[in-house]
Formats: sequence, C-alpha cells, structure tokens
Amino acid sequence: MKFYSKRRKWPLYFILVLSFIGSTITVDGIDRHWRIIFPIAALFIIGLLKIEIEIEMNDDQVVYRVTFLNRVLYQRAIHVSEIKRIKCMRVGWATRRAVIYMMDDSRIKLTRFEPSSLYEKLINMAGRNHIEVLETKDFQILMRGYAKNSRSLS
Repeated sequence: MKFYSKRRKWPLYFILVLSFIGSTITVDGIDRHWRIIFPIAALFIIGLLKIEIEIEMNDDQVVYRVTFLNRVLYQRAIHVSEIKRIKCMRVGWATRRAVIYMMDDSRIKLTRFEPSSLYEKLINMAGRNHIEVLETKDFQILMRGYAKNSRSLS
C-alpha cells in the first residue's frame, strides 16, 4: 500500500509571493543584481513545491521514495531485517510521527502521511516481524483519540 506525504506548503507559497513582489519593486538603493536573484529564488521554490515523498509498505519491506514531477530522485528499500526499532511519538498538538531506526544508525522520520493508517500498519508490521516498537505516552493518548473518532464515524 502506498502512503503520500501531506506537508505544509503555505510557507513556500508565501515566500514565492514575496519573491515576485521583490522582483517587481524598484528602489534606488537596490542594485540590479537583486532583480535577477528574486526570479531565480522563485523558480527554486516552485521546484520545491513539486517534490513529493511516498512510502510503500509490503509484508517484509518499506520503500521510501522522493520524487520530483513523478521521477524518482531517491529510493531506499528497507527490509525488515535492517530495522532496529520504530519509535512513535506525538509532534505538535495532534500530529503523529514514526521514526524508523536502521541497523546502520540511520533513521527515517515519517510525519503527516495520507492515508493516516500508515502508523497502524507500521506497528502491525513491526509486531509480525518482532521489531521493537517504542510508543511515547503522548502517542498512546493520541492513538486512543484516533480509535475513538474512527468508531464514532462508522
């Protein structure tokens, strides 16, 4: 099953608008080099808006993919034997995060993914493959709230 990143893009849109405003305003004290830098910054920000992160989970591996305009920039397939532990925590007010710790001491942070069943599937996969799962107390409270809301919706 595939899961897609749902990151906040409004800060990038805000900076994009500021760069367009900055490229159109002419002030006597600003030299003409800034008129070139603002459009280049705008193109860079538009590029950042097109970067997407997706996770694909199978029974025995997790595939982490970074794409730009549907072309894969980076891909890493993590077999369950490479996973040391998974730590689940709360970030912010009501946002869940899972951090996958690998045997080579690298880690992948998973925050704000759709559909939100990623965290449950990750915990179930860890249980089936005898991987240590650490859940903070805040995360457990958050999970109870998600379970309560899903029962009330059905």
